[in-house]
This record gives sequence, C-alpha cells and structure tokens, in this order.
Amino acid sequence: MNRVTRNLVLILFVFVCLPSFLPAADLKAPWVVGNLDRWYVENGVLRCLTTTTGDPRHVWVEQDFGSNYTVKCDVRILGWVDEDASRAGVSVRINPNDLQRGLNLLLHNDTNSVDFLNDGTAWGPAGDYAWTINTWYTMELTANGNKLTGTVYPKGSAPSSGITQEWEDERNGARAPGFPGLAAPNNAARLVEYDNFQVLVNGSVAFADDFGPNVEPERTPFAAPWVTGTNGAWYLENGYAVCNADVSGDPRHVWVDQEFGDGDYTVQCDVRMLNWFDADHARSGIAVRINPDDTERGLNLLFHNDRGSVDMLNDNVAWGTSGEFAWQVGAWYTMTLKAEGDILTGSIVEKGGSNPYSITWDDASDRNLARSPGFPGLTGSTAPGLVAQYDNFKVLVDNEIVFEDDFGANVDPVWTISREIP
Repeated sequence: MNRVTRNLVLILFVFVCLPSFLPAADLKAPWVVGNLDRWYVENGVLRCLTTTTGDPRHVWVEQDFGSNYTVKCDVRILGWVDEDASRAGVSVRINPNDLQRGLNLLLHNDTNSVDFLNDGTAWGPAGDYAWTINTWYTMELTANGNKLTGTVYPKGSAPSSGITQEWEDERNGARAPGFPGLAAPNNAARLVEYDNFQVLVNGSVAFADDFGPNVEPERTPFAAPWVTGTNGAWYLENGYAVCNADVSGDPRHVWVDQEFGDGDYTVQCDVRMLNWFDADHARSGIAVRINPDDTERGLNLLFHNDRGSVDMLNDNVAWGTSGEFAWQVGAWYTMTLKAEGDILTGSIVEKGGSNPYSITWDDASDRNLARSPGFPGLTGSTAPGLVAQYDNFKVLVDNEIVFEDDFGANVDPVWTISREIP
C-alpha cells in the first residue's frame, strides 16, 4: 500500500469510526475518579496515566455492596521503576470522606513484591512474587471483617499458580464499608492498564465492567532496511515505532542500514513519551552516525534526565550541549538533528508548532566527526520502565528527503478517547 492509499484509508477510518471515539455519558456513573489523573478507556481496557505525584490514587464504584466483598481485575503495568511510590492494583473499602483512603493489594516497589496497604495507616504483609511488566495478572482482594485475602496470578492461569496471602488487622475492619475500586501509582508519568473488573458478593458477581471489547494491538518487528540493536525492546504497533524498555542497556538504537553519503545528513522524527521518571538513563530521541562496529554508538538528541531538558550525547563518550526545554508526557514533539562535520544542530518543537527550540554542539575534539558516516536512527531509554513512540521518520540530504517511514497508518492514536471516566 503506497502513502497516498494509506492516507485515504486513514481518513476513511476516522470518519467511519468517529462516533465510537466520543465520550459515552452512560459510563461515568457509578465510577468516580479521585485525585486528578487521566483515566480513560481505549481498545476495551481502562488506562491510567498518572500526571502528578499523590497518595492515594483511586477510581471506585460508588455503589453499596456492604462491607464484605471481593474485587477482581486484570492488571498490566506498562512502565515501571523500582521505588516505593511505584504501586498499582485493586482496592476495597475506599472512603471518599477519609482522604480517599482504602485497603489495597498492590504490585509494589519492585518486580518481586505483592503487598497489602491500608492507605496512610500501615503496610501489611509483603509477598515475594516475581512478575514482569507488559504482562497481564489477575488480582483478587477479599475483605471479610478484619481479614483481607489477596491473590495474584497470571491471567488465564489457575489462582494456585500465583501467590495468596492474608492480613488480619482491626484497622482493616475500621474501613468498612467503603467502595470497591482500583489503585494507581503515586508517582507521576506512569502507565497502567486494567480490564475485566468485577465486584463479587458471596461468590456472585454483583457488578462488572469489561470496558468494551478488548482489541489487543498487534506488535510486529522492524523489517529491512531497519536493524534493531543488541539491546532490543523495539517493535511496531498501530502505525508507530515503539521502544518499551524492559531491561537496562546502553546504547539502545534502531537504525536504517543504508548509506547516506559521508555522514552529513539530517534526521527528523516525531517523538512522544508515554511515561517518565527523572533519572540519568531516562532518555529517548533520535540519532545520527550510529556505528554497529563501534558497539552501536552514535550521536543523539534526547529527552534526558527530567522533563525540562533536551540534551546532545555522543554515546559512552561525552555529553554535549544541554538545553532547557519544558516538555510534557503524552504530547508529540518533532525532533530534528543535523550532522555537518564536527557540528551537530538539534531542534525540537511541539508537533505542528512553530519557532522550534534549537541547540548546537561544535565539538572541537573531532569526536562528532569521528562517528562518520554511520547510520541514522532512533534512541530508546537505557533504563527499564519507559515507553516511547516514534512516527514520521525522515532522512534528509541537502534539505531533500532521501528516506522516510511513517510506520503505517495510525489507526489507534493513544490519546483518542473512546470513553472517559468520568
């Protein structure tokens, strides 16, 4: 399918499917959103993208189920970093009149922990259970008087394949009756998915929401002339290139294995971070002069370290010019990086905007020139837990496009809301 045909298909898709993207008022109640985060439904799953820090973080069903009931839900973590504020799971007895506190069963702190928490009061027993990001787990939490029983196991497996733990404490009973719901991370820029939510009373389903038909996005590998580097974590999904860093690795690149002269060319691409945490190895962007024979090192323009920085980097050699540029998780930015001899010129602007922010690095030590010619490509996070999307990749020589890839028609924009809560 050529580019014109793909664009016509995309336009037809938008007009045919537009009604399903509009908010559906009938979904708002009985759900209630607590602290302000972005909770939205897409592809038949409920997503939470936390936008700020805060404790606790809940959405709940404001309906009376008594004091003793079970919450069951499938949970998948899409971005993670090991720290206390990293937590997500299911909740019972959430009390809007007590600072929205409740009782929780959480994937917490690291990828080996499942913990109980009475919000703002006490941690309960912690269980050792190895789980992985990007994998669905079924979580069940039962409240019965002072006693909590929690189970976590891989979706589709028997509960006995996971972990079950109990916590009996008078403070748990004091939270009755409250409301059933879900818990999101307490740190900013984390992405979690939830599906097949149920409330059970005496073993019978009293409330259920599957958030619509689950359309699991199809992931495919990069194809020639693209080459995926040693550290991997790259795939194509819904017309985007994606890097979902599940392990550490430095550098992390994909590149176009094609000659573009002596290394003087420009790379341009739209980049969007779906989550973030402030750390040195939190970095994503575009690259020139990637050299597979030199441990895949290249020259980079990156979102780096925090949400106020855009930096240049010669992989494993030296940091270059750093620029102060405030950017937002979930927003698209067009990044451009031009290599011309020793000089790198980078710019960034919100997609569709004007007056790009520019930085230049003239490395008199010739370290930038030494990377010639190399290959143009993309850079992913070198720390696990970050998810980045890329679109509309171009290579230009003398201001003429010599290679481009839009990665297919964008049939599933992440910020297209089909139903919002609330």
